[in-house]
Amino acid sequence: MQAQLGQKLSKSTTLILKKWQAFLRLKQLITKLPAGVTKQTGATIIKQTMEALGVSMTALLQEVV
Repeated sequence: MQAQLGQKLSKSTTLILKKWQAFLRLKQLITKLPAGVTKQTGATIIKQTMEALGVSMTALLQEVV
């Protein structure tokens, strides 16, 4: 029982860490936009790309922040 609980916590922690890393990577991408691309436009492009890949940015941000 304790081993199963430990595995679930470990998987949960790993998932949270991966989502946090994804969030930080997105922030990095937004700060490295080409000249002339606003942060708002860049964020929109990234959001739409992530959602096209099946990753809900809204859900990601709610879980991370």
